[in-house]
Amino acid sequence: METKTIAQRLAVAEARVQQGDGMVRRQRTLVRHLERHSLGTFHASRLLKQLEDTQAAFIAERDQLELEMALSSASQAEPAIGGGTSGYNTA
Repeated sequence: METKTIAQRLAVAEARVQQGDGMVRRQRTLVRHLERHSLGTFHASRLLKQLEDTQAAFIAERDQLELEMALSSASQAEPAIGGGTSGYNTA
């Protein structure tokens, strides 16, 4: 995949991870609030688990794209085999 495309997908993935962090944090706060006030936490805890699972998938996707970006950048930085000078004067 082209480096520019990977970079665009990586930016989207990073935004999802950041947004997901906020959602998970807010849901954890809600669950703690419900627990402190002895209110039912079943649905809120279930939603928290779903958010955490989704966040794990977002992080895995982001990490995979970071790896692809690193590999793509490294392959573009490598000189072509046989494309450079050999150091020998053939003249």
